[in-house]
Amino acid sequence: MNKFAKGALALAFVGGLTLSASAQLLYSFETQNEINFAVDEPGGLDVTFAQSTIGATLGSSSLQVNLPSGSFSWWAIDNASIANTIRNNTTILVDVTVVNANPWQNMMMVFNSPNGFSQANGNQVDLVAGTQTVAFQYQGGSTNLNLPPQDSPWFKLTFSANSGAPLTYYIDNIRAVPEPMTMSVLAAGLLGLAARRKRK
Repeated sequence: MNKFAKGALALAFVGGLTLSASAQLLYSFETQNEINFAVDEPGGLDVTFAQSTIGATLGSSSLQVNLPSGSFSWWAIDNASIANTIRNNTTILVDVTVVNANPWQNMMMVFNSPNGFSQANGNQVDLVAGTQTVAFQYQGGSTNLNLPPQDSPWFKLTFSANSGAPLTYYIDNIRAVPEPMTMSVLAAGLLGLAARRKRK
């Protein structure tokens, strides 16, 4: 293997490690207390929640979200303690499992804080049968959302459920991550420092 290939492999490895290490877990739904964070947003249709083993991608539990009438509804996780984590990252990753395949279903993420209720169409994703990791980028490009103020007194990480038929889905392993490109640059910098030290 030539030096370029070794360097590329090392860059990918370090970048992967850096990105994994930098992901900050917000919810894994392992405790009943986390289930209780899920509340209906005013004006939404009825949504029910339960702890489940289906769709658990981290630990043994997930959050089951039931939308019995199809149509559309907001639901929110109300927790000011995650506001600064949101501010310091650019993307929310959520593992979503859909068991019953409907004609169509999608999910959107928005923010609600003292800086206002903020949504962007770029933060809507189509859901397919099976398990997928969906990425909601909220800083950069055309998907910028209003970030909560520093040390926000309240913050709601809000999702929508939208379906052409009754829908049950499961979410797990909600985490915040920085922009992947930023992490790649950081990884390249670490490799450059290592190479420089070796030459010395």
